[in-house]
Amino acid sequence: MIKVANIIKILQVAEDSGWKTPNTLIWREPAQKIKPFLNERIYKNSCYICELDFSGIDTVDGSFIDELIVTELKKMNRCQIDKKIIYLSNLNDVTLYNVELVFTKKRPPNEKFYMLIKKTNNDWHLFSEGLEASLLEVLSIIMKGRCLTSNDIAKQFNISVPAASVRLKNLFDMRIVNRIEETTATGKEFVYESVF
Repeated sequence: MIKVANIIKILQVAEDSGWKTPNTLIWREPAQKIKPFLNERIYKNSCYICELDFSGIDTVDGSFIDELIVTELKKMNRCQIDKKIIYLSNLNDVTLYNVELVFTKKRPPNEKFYMLIKKTNNDWHLFSEGLEASLLEVLSIIMKGRCLTSNDIAKQFNISVPAASVRLKNLFDMRIVNRIEETTATGKEFVYESVF
């Protein structure tokens, strides 16, 4: 299956919002000004997967990321808005460092968030607060470009199909893998794949 991502250039969104320094995004004020313009691009598009492209951005700090992205993830977790898969790309070292701080800081159990970073050549990194080793193993296989079912995971890790299904569903619920429903000779099954 060909995945189609809604690629959103953060520099363009900041320029469209009228923010005076679109390549320097620090503090909550610009995030609050830019957020309606970003949300329009995220939710008006029918794509389930959204890539936030930080090309051309010099500086993004943690409070900006928290206000712009984490507040939306909180709404998604509370089912206040449509759930989407969001990942980040083209982050410079400063922005990458600040994103890592935001997504690895301690949060209440109901506010754990996971963020995939797309690196060059479709390499990836996951920022999270303590993803279980068993889930990280499954995620690593999926992110290598393989499409997997619960049967595939059960065989590979010598576990039951229901246990494999739980691992895959957990990754999907965290919005760090994509899921497609396919019809086979034996009925319907979910296939899980990389988001990029």
